[in-house]
Amino acid sequence: MEVVLDGTPLPANVARHVAHCPLCQSTLAQYEELHFKLLSRLYRSQCPSSLQLGFFCAGLLSGAESEAIASHVAQCPLCSLEVLQTQEFLHDVEQIR
Repeated sequence: MEVVLDGTPLPANVARHVAHCPLCQSTLAQYEELHFKLLSRLYRSQCPSSLQLGFFCAGLLSGAESEAIASHVAQCPLCSLEVLQTQEFLHDVEQIR
């Protein structure tokens, strides 16, 4: 079932089986529901808040806080993207001044 949840298409013979098997369809639906609930609860649960990332980009954090966020951003594609977008926004604001 994890193959289905990660977006990988099922092999044709398995897809045909699932299409005609009520038990497999029910099991798949239960797995999908659980997967969605877990993602909803865990999504960015270990990430700094947007406010913290904004302060980081503006250089308003202490050295230790800044280092911790920099370490996280280096490993987290979601926060990395948010930092990049925030930096671009701050750059644009500076250009207007």
